[in-house]
This record gives sequence, structure tokens and C-alpha cells, in this order.
Amino acid sequence: MDQRGFGFAGALILIGIVALLWNFDVLPDRFGPVAWSLWPVALVAVGAGLALSRVRVWLGSTAFLVVLIAGFGTAWGMSAASQGPVLHRETIAVKLGEASAARLELHVGAGSLTLDAEAPPDLLLAGELESRAVDTAYSISESHSPGGRSVIELRNVPDWDFSFWPGQHRSEDWTLHLAPHIPTEIRVEAGAADIDLDLRELMLRHLEIEAGAADVNVTMPAMAGQTEASFEVGAASLRITVPEGVAARIQVDAGLSSVHIGDDRFPQASDDVYVSPDFDRAANRLEITIDAGASHVEIR
Repeated sequence: MDQRGFGFAGALILIGIVALLWNFDVLPDRFGPVAWSLWPVALVAVGAGLALSRVRVWLGSTAFLVVLIAGFGTAWGMSAASQGPVLHRETIAVKLGEASAARLELHVGAGSLTLDAEAPPDLLLAGELESRAVDTAYSISESHSPGGRSVIELRNVPDWDFSFWPGQHRSEDWTLHLAPHIPTEIRVEAGAADIDLDLRELMLRHLEIEAGAADVNVTMPAMAGQTEASFEVGAASLRITVPEGVAARIQVDAGLSSVHIGDDRFPQASDDVYVSPDFDRAANRLEITIDAGASHVEIR
């Protein structure tokens, strides 16, 4: 009797189902990073399949698929539970002092970043970092120029524990609040992170975001005058909200991305440029440049 295994075909079907769930946003937000961290499960699945295939081919295939399914289920449960309790919480506070302008540089690994313009009156930057670290998980540097410009750099401290995937860091959740009504520049460099920036009340002069497989949601400033913003993203989801009364000029280099831009507010001027009809005379306006890979881009 000819017995043939079905483990490989079953694995392809299983991966396809997971990919569909991911595309339809059914899986928890952190499913990807958690699943990668469980990569040894694949070795267990292969080993179990090879061992039991010597008894029965179908038994080896079944064991292979059962271990894989158990691994995916574990990743789903861990990500839905936010990867367990937070072990470490650190407070971030930078005094306002004599600062008349600010630049914030953020280097974020895997996790989330939430930022708004609701810092207390006496602080330039306030917030906290929650992580699974057992020691300090970030570094901060400050510099101040004679003209009153403050530069703040926040950087996650890499986790040097062994990981099969180079550059993978422990999960971290940043919640930050900037002082409003101070001319500000922001630069964000992120990996597989959820980024949510509410900049409506911020006097933002320049925004720069570089992100990999990230979920980026940005609400642009409402009364900042002239603002420049650039986005360079890989396999990401990028959503930009332009407040009512703000004009914009948008240039998109989309690659293989899907792009959805509100034509009623931002008519298409050329192949990759969209411009508000009142852009030249608007008091509050945005210059937005987007360089996207295989991403979903939405501007409204």
C-alpha cells in the first residue's frame, strides 16, 4: 500500500489560513512578533514528524501539523494577553525650562508608541515606558543650544538575550506627551511597532518617520502654520488624518502599495501628486512626502 505524507501540504494550508486572518485584521496586533519568538516550535514539529513517520507516514504528518497548530494557538493566546504582565515601568520627564523650540528623536523597537501634545505646563516631555525588562530599558540624552532649542533623544536599550532573528528586541510600550505651543521637530525610527501620533495641538514644524512592518496612525496638526512631513515605510499600514481647514500637498512613491487619498479634499494634480485647491493661500498647510513599499496608505 502506497502511503504518502501530507505534512508539507497541510503546513501550506495552515500558513495560508493564518495569512488570511492577518490580512483581515482578525489576529491580535502583536501576533507577528510573538509568533517569531516561538520559532523553536517549528524544529519540534519537524522532529516529531520525522520520528513518527518511521512508524506510519500519516502519523508523522499528523504530529507535524498538531505541533504547528499548537504553536500558532500559543502565539495567538500570548499576543491576545499582551504577552503577559508588565514587569517594568519607567517614568520619563524633561523640564521645559527656557526652551523655545524642541526636537525629539525616538528609536523604537517592537511594541507601541503613543504620542500627543498634553505635557504638564512645566515639562517639555513627559511619559512612561512599559516593558518586560527587569532593568532600565531606554536611554535618554538632552542638549540645549544658547538660542533655547532643546534636542531630546530617546532610544530603546537592545535586549542582548539570544534571538534567532537579528535585531529583535523585547516588546516595549511608549506613552509620551509633548509640550504644545512650542515649535517642534519629531523624528521616529521604528521596527515592528504600533505607532499612534495625535499631533493636532502641536506646533509641528517637521515630522520624519521611518518604519518597517509597522501600523502607523498619524493625526496632523490643525493650527501649526507650515509643516513638512516625510514617511518612509516598508510592509506597513499608514493612515494620515488631515484636520479640516488644513490644506495639503501630497507626493506619493507607492511601489506595490495600495493608496487611498480623499479626492474631494486633495485632487490629483499628476501621477503621484495630490494638492488641495486652496494650498497656495492657506494659513495652515502640510507638505507630505511618502515613500512606501508593499504597504497600505490612506489619507483623509
